[in-house]
Amino acid sequence: MRPALTDDVQKILQGRYWSARAQRDRRQAEVYAKHPELEAIDLLEAKTAYAILASAASENGCDFSPLREIKEKRARYLRDHNLRGDYAEVIPFCRHCGDTGSVDGVLCDCARQIYLELKPQWFDAGLNREETFARADLSLYADPAERAHMKTLFSIAQDYVQRFFELIDRDLIFTGPQGRGKTYLLNAIGNALTSRGVDVCFVPATQMFSALVEYRKLRESFRPDPEMLETATARKRMIYESTALLIDDLGLEPLTPQTYADFIDVLNIRKQDKRHTVIATNQSYGDFEKNYDKRIASRLGAFAIYEVKGSDLRLSQRVSP
Repeated sequence: MRPALTDDVQKILQGRYWSARAQRDRRQAEVYAKHPELEAIDLLEAKTAYAILASAASENGCDFSPLREIKEKRARYLRDHNLRGDYAEVIPFCRHCGDTGSVDGVLCDCARQIYLELKPQWFDAGLNREETFARADLSLYADPAERAHMKTLFSIAQDYVQRFFELIDRDLIFTGPQGRGKTYLLNAIGNALTSRGVDVCFVPATQMFSALVEYRKLRESFRPDPEMLETATARKRMIYESTALLIDDLGLEPLTPQTYADFIDVLNIRKQDKRHTVIATNQSYGDFEKNYDKRIASRLGAFAIYEVKGSDLRLSQRVSP
């Protein structure tokens, strides 16, 4: 399956794709203007190749000797006039993927770099680029049972990333006491999804709800500052429209009727649009029923819920050197 690319990344890749072809055309035209004999040779080569292809089904078979003679003539001309032979070739910006953005169904590094450069940091606490699956050090969990449990959770998270484009209506919650590695898991998922070209929004719950309140205030104000409104609108769109929304520390936000309304709206619209949501929280499912209304508890209950166990790692080094 072709990796998902955002519209902006796709536009840049398409621009590079057609730019490479335009440069090829200009390069070829310049060479032909100075060397009309070479243009005649290339034209004859193309006609000869077409004629050979057309005769492929004949009883006499194909005679490639005329084409070989023309190629030899072209090579001599290039050598005699000290010309490079790639004047008629497309030279892509990325030779690895040919400016398509993927190689054998895997996102190319060039597309990944474009995505990272374009993606704005709308929230103060964005993804921690150091917290990845590759850098996770499970030896920090001293107890063998805890280490085995975390290894299982990391495997589940990695499988989620690998099957992301196949999964439908699959959201995750990682729950457990603070300092057990929930935020690390969230960052690892976010970084892995980003590397696959997925539009990821990582946001602490407090910032998410504050952003929604700020957007509403600006929209309702008489003359909102255009720049502030633009930023607030972009933040709201990231919350609602990002392909993967990663909410950290759910439960630390102020619990108000407006919080309930905003949260239900976010969950409903994202589910309706089939967008993924992953949550890290100190609360258990029982806490959802106590701290939120039944509608929110019901929606969160539809998530796949995984308990993160283990010792508090807040004072330990969390990634390998």
